[in-house]
Amino acid sequence: TVIVGNPPYARATSNIGPFIENLMERYKAAVRSEKNIQPLSDDYIKFLCFSQDLLTQVPLSILGMITNSTYISGRTHRGVRAELQRDFSLIKIVNLHGNARVGATGGVPRIDENVFDIMQGVAVSLWLRGTSEVTKVLYTEIVGTRAHKFQALSQGPTNSRDWVPVKPSPPYFLWIKRGEERDAEFSNFVGLDQIFSHSSVSGKPGDDNLLISFEQSEVIPKLQAFRNADKSNRSGLTEAGRKLADLGDGVEFKDSAVTKYAYRPFDDRWTYYDPTIWTRALTRLRSHVNGQPILLTTKIIKDSFFSHVFVTRGFPDVIHLSNKSSVNCYSFPVGAASKFESLNFDIGTKTSNLDLSAFSTSSGFDWDTESAFYWIYAVLHSVRYRERYFELLQYDFPRIPVEGNVDLICLLIDLGRSLVSYHLLESPNLVSQGFLDAGPGPMQVEKVSYSNETVWVDGAKTRGFKGVPEKVWNFHIGGYQVCEKWLKDRQAKGGKNPRSGRILTEEDIEHYQKIVFALSETIRIIAEIDKTIDAYGGWPDAFIIADV
Repeated sequence: TVIVGNPPYARATSNIGPFIENLMERYKAAVRSEKNIQPLSDDYIKFLCFSQDLLTQVPLSILGMITNSTYISGRTHRGVRAELQRDFSLIKIVNLHGNARVGATGGVPRIDENVFDIMQGVAVSLWLRGTSEVTKVLYTEIVGTRAHKFQALSQGPTNSRDWVPVKPSPPYFLWIKRGEERDAEFSNFVGLDQIFSHSSVSGKPGDDNLLISFEQSEVIPKLQAFRNADKSNRSGLTEAGRKLADLGDGVEFKDSAVTKYAYRPFDDRWTYYDPTIWTRALTRLRSHVNGQPILLTTKIIKDSFFSHVFVTRGFPDVIHLSNKSSVNCYSFPVGAASKFESLNFDIGTKTSNLDLSAFSTSSGFDWDTESAFYWIYAVLHSVRYRERYFELLQYDFPRIPVEGNVDLICLLIDLGRSLVSYHLLESPNLVSQGFLDAGPGPMQVEKVSYSNETVWVDGAKTRGFKGVPEKVWNFHIGGYQVCEKWLKDRQAKGGKNPRSGRILTEEDIEHYQKIVFALSETIRIIAEIDKTIDAYGGWPDAFIIADV
């Protein structure tokens, strides 16, 4: 029996009958504990499941599909892969890439066109059943222009060397080429979720236009205007808007609920924090926001490199590090929870949220919460760490080496401390001079561009910030090019919800100059981190203490 097809890709499916929903349980069972398994309701996944059910009723069968490629490596799709491996003895994957929504992954060129006029990346897959008792998974990929992909597909793999054997293993059963050669050394490190007693995905207001403001004074007036507006068309309201509307026109807004919000890197905004309104209020995480640092990183990345690390003292946003689909920002607080009563938060004690028993004492170093946090921050900023373990960092939390020469430990802690102080804009060495704005008149952000070491904020290129090195302008934290992102979020916008460009205040200008300086120092410190690690043996030898 042979089934071939190109099923539709639609996450908002109408195929929700009891028959297919019961079949889908075999794919969903492995991920029931996940917060969001909506991707498994996509129509193409249901077609795969239905085809699998039909073909397992005969001893010899073939299934061939061209589909959305997410299922070959998606974390949420691990149950799909495990179940298909159970029933098919040969699986061949041709990854055609072409996803316009994500950055190129390691080794994939940025010029990468889709074979269809769609946003999602696609893959051609072939499954054979009944040819062997041992499942074999073979992988190949084609990247580049559409014409190149069509030509390559018409020729087919020319020999067996075009296929790379993949060894899917628990818990993810990945069907792509990844860094298996690094698995053993990476697994010797300790996961962040094992070091921090509590961690959580970050907050989600549910309506940024309504609940997020640049100025503290704007927060409550926005809500009052919404309260007094016509809300009869509920279908046009966001989730937060509907919740706010349900509170009625008599709702009063409290000044105590207006708080700083860590919105993007170096970009704190103001919000109205009310768990009855927010989509994801995370009161437990909020109780850890007590003035101590919070490490921010990701569990999944879809950007072209791993740079998804930052620090804040505030309550962070879920897309603080990237706006790519599923690349959620996770929070790892240093401090234990403070008391939580209604909307008031006591500072509480400085009890640690880190399990220091995870760190080795074989070097004789006496770890404490502060030193462990700075060590982690330095390690995560090593470029060689990010490159060496890139493929492993795409699918789970970073893992941290927990031992090393005592001199190395002390040096990295000092470098981590410096990085944290710059990223919090608290370093005593931080200056806001040297990147002076060019030109006369108000600094209104109309059109952001960069040329001749100047960041321009108007189309005529008469106003901007001089002396910004290109490497600083191009520097990324997570999925954001920081210097560009901060200004573009304040840029004039047309369309359905037009706005004029923000006129930068003296405080804004000083803040932006501090960002430029902090990023310049970040680049210097990152290079020093790798130089230091190399001096003690490099990765991973610098983090191994030989038995005496």
